[in-house]
Amino acid sequence: MLALFGVTEPIPNDRSDPAQIFIRQTAKHSLDQFRLRIGRYPTTKEGLSALAERPSEIVRNWGGPYILGPLPLDPWGRPYHYRCPGIHNINTYDLWSLGPDGELSSDDIANWQR
Repeated sequence: MLALFGVTEPIPNDRSDPAQIFIRQTAKHSLDQFRLRIGRYPTTKEGLSALAERPSEIVRNWGGPYILGPLPLDPWGRPYHYRCPGIHNINTYDLWSLGPDGELSSDDIANWQR
C-alpha cells in the first residue's frame, strides 16, 4: 500500500477556482517576472495595469507586457485589488478579489491567510 503525504492548500470550488488560479498562479508569475526585470513590484498607483502597459515612470527595461489583453476581472465581474507594499505581505504585495458578496468579508479570495 502506498501513502502519499504532503502539505497542500485547500482545493477551491465553484466560481472561486478562476480567482484562486489568477491570484496564486497567473498574477503571481506575471508580477514576479515584472520584479525580475524592473527590480521591484508595481506600486499601488501603477497597479496591475503595469503588467499590461508600460507605466510612464518606467522609461527602460519594462520588457512587457506580462499579461496579454485586458486585465481579467474576477469571476463576479469585478476588478482584482492590488496593494504594494502589502499590509498582509509587507515584503511583497497583497492581491485579492472581494468574492461573491463584493465586500471585504470572509468570502474574499486573497494571497494571504484569512
